[in-house]
Amino acid sequence: MTSTQFNPSAVLQQMLGGATATSLLYIAAELGLCDLLAGGPLSSAELVKRTGAHADALTRVLRGLATIGVLDTTDEGRTYSLAPLGNALRSDVAGSVLVAARLMAHPIASRAWGGLLHTVKTGEPAFDHAVGADFATYMLGDAEFGQAFNAFMSGVTAEVVPAVISAYDFTGIQTLIDVGGGIGTLLRAILRSYSGASGLVFDLPHAEAQTEQAIAQDNLGGRCRFVGGDFFERVPSGADAYLLKSVLHDWDDDSCVAILTSIRAAMRPDSRILIVERPLSMAPDVVMSDLTMLAMTPGGRERSADEYHALCARAGLTIERVVPTSAQVCVYEVRRD
Repeated sequence: MTSTQFNPSAVLQQMLGGATATSLLYIAAELGLCDLLAGGPLSSAELVKRTGAHADALTRVLRGLATIGVLDTTDEGRTYSLAPLGNALRSDVAGSVLVAARLMAHPIASRAWGGLLHTVKTGEPAFDHAVGADFATYMLGDAEFGQAFNAFMSGVTAEVVPAVISAYDFTGIQTLIDVGGGIGTLLRAILRSYSGASGLVFDLPHAEAQTEQAIAQDNLGGRCRFVGGDFFERVPSGADAYLLKSVLHDWDDDSCVAILTSIRAAMRPDSRILIVERPLSMAPDVVMSDLTMLAMTPGGRERSADEYHALCARAGLTIERVVPTSAQVCVYEVRRD
């Protein structure tokens, strides 16, 4: 685009429409519109029938989805088909963003983003201010939202699992505990690659059903199980290694030290902690993740390697080495002092 073509007002106007687009994507995801259209074009009347939605309202939303390029229509909105973007909202397509849309475009997430100015002015968590409860408490009280979060985090972890397993040698580690592991996506992948290892997924009790189902689907019931608990209070003891994947970036510094201290108390002298996080940088994904932590969590943030060294030192731990991966994450190998 040349300087004569560039229109700052038009670009910003398009950005200001982001909330509308987000809402349209959330509706498409929740109603499964792109799955319904995967077999071919359907009339708006047929989509109303299959979704059970309000006819006039859905018709207007379908027009919006066509306007933002998710759907196509060639007959003034009477019939719709999938545009290329729409294929990425199908449940049966590799690389689908369907799970992400159900969480990132969720009305509660949108409400929290609306509280970000309050955070900028006061430093107080946006989620707490906008929703009236902290993220963890709200998730425990809304099972559907909690499941959406666990499914989203599983997808995020799955994207980096091959890079982590390729970069870090888990040979010799017999027992692992995935602390705050959600449905155990990283642990289950490690166990699939290392048949002699076993492990526990340790998280709040609300994650048990989803986790046990995932363990059963992987045929890992003999080597993996779920244990409920709170990592601020205690962590199961005696494992060879403790995994912390995308946990510390959810919390402020003092809370991170409390989590690490709790794990340290459970470690044997020869145990290790494997912190898997993305180092702070100006990469767009990292910057946006850091802003998400600012909006959603109680003091969470992406951190530099030096900041992780400082957190571990406060908990009586030492980062012995940093293992880079082909993804945006590093593995920080941590031992007791």
